[in-house]
Amino acid sequence: FSYGRWGFNNSAKSRLADILEFPSGMNVWNLSFARFISESISVNANIGIQTKKVEPEQPNFFSIINGDNIEIEGGGLIFIPISIGLDYYFLKERFRPYLGIGIGSVSATARLFEASGNINDGIDQEELGSSSRVPFIEISPGFIYRAGKNVQLGLNCDYVQSDDFGTNVGGFRKYNGIKITGMFSVVF
Repeated sequence: FSYGRWGFNNSAKSRLADILEFPSGMNVWNLSFARFISESISVNANIGIQTKKVEPEQPNFFSIINGDNIEIEGGGLIFIPISIGLDYYFLKERFRPYLGIGIGSVSATARLFEASGNINDGIDQEELGSSSRVPFIEISPGFIYRAGKNVQLGLNCDYVQSDDFGTNVGGFRKYNGIKITGMFSVVF
């Protein structure tokens, strides 16, 4: 089980490839299952979720009562990456650095809600949405530390590169970036 921060490579939103953006309020939850097939190699399956909620600004109550025009925008964005991979561990000690590679697919969905008008003439509401699913590859350096017989702690840094979504999803063209996560593992 891991939790961390996601940073989008700016090429995910534009043609610039040298800027890394950490959107506020977009965190990563990930659940992984791993099985060692030798002392140095493990296979893993992962599912994650990333959400971003766009909170609308609350209109002034007295503006609404007085019949002033209002405009409200809100919505959300969700990414669900699913992947499988291999990790190679360099040491056979309590502290075990590794390098991994994986492939997967990410489902992206965005919704935007807009409302405008006034109390006298009515409020018009519009909902816009887009979604897509694309394959990706990831490279995962990190380490685990065996803290006890059945407990491991770790740090992981994934670099993810995907195909284009085909259509922008919440302003994003791709699922490209870096994910840094702290891990807590239970060993069975």
